[in-house]
Amino acid sequence: MPFIEEMELLLIDMMIKNKDMVISDSKLMLELCMINPNYHRYFMDREKLSKLLNMDVEYIVDFYDTSNGTFKGAIDTVIKSLESKKLMLHQNVYMINHVSMPKIDNVDDVFDFDADTGLFKSKPIKPKIEYRQATKEESESILGIERRTLVDEFNCDNVGQVIRKGLGNQYYTKVNKSVLDHLSIVKFYKANKFIYNIHELARQKYKVLNHHKVKEIQDLLNLKVMIRIDKNATNRYEKAIGLLKEYDNKAHRIHDDYIDNINTLSNNLIDIHNVDGIQDV
Repeated sequence: MPFIEEMELLLIDMMIKNKDMVISDSKLMLELCMINPNYHRYFMDREKLSKLLNMDVEYIVDFYDTSNGTFKGAIDTVIKSLESKKLMLHQNVYMINHVSMPKIDNVDDVFDFDADTGLFKSKPIKPKIEYRQATKEESESILGIERRTLVDEFNCDNVGQVIRKGLGNQYYTKVNKSVLDHLSIVKFYKANKFIYNIHELARQKYKVLNHHKVKEIQDLLNLKVMIRIDKNATNRYEKAIGLLKEYDNKAHRIHDDYIDNINTLSNNLIDIHNVDGIQDV
């Protein structure tokens, strides 16, 4: 991919500036300027985006499906490249917000004595919320809940199928409720855990980039992403035109406005200089 070099430089800079780094794919994409905030703002609300842009939702589904594949491939490529250079190790982990009640050692932890009335008044007990990496057992349980919800309740084999049916919000709502009910976890997400040695990165002559250099690389990366999306859309359009019978389920790709619609989405969801392009009223 034409923007891997820029991704590597920015990711190394992030590692040097942070002693530890655990970050989701979506946050990483945003930090690297592969997307703008609108991308995830409308990821689960495609019908609303369809209305705001006056565009058939099938184009939006197509855009997210294809761009997510491009971004996932790029992130995997950069991770493998840095691992092969022995600059870091990578793990996929769940990060969670686990809720528990505080330990009660004696009655004073629960009640206050009111000398005026001679009565005990109960204290408000606030639950303790701990943000941390999930344990192996918690991770296995979360995976089990996700899989059972996916197959048993939504009759799907992967999350992509759920989202394409427009049931993403319902799926995640059910999963989150089950995870809370069974594991007392109020929030969880999959994240990338990067393990690296800051001193070794410095020894290899990687230096902290100044603000202007970072901005320059981010702008270039963002531009290259948009060019890639435009090129891929053109390739899909030309392929669909040549194979009409094989693309009955993606007939929108042969429409004259296909490339223009993908470009419109790129301008509004990718371009870091056009965050306010969508008028959300």
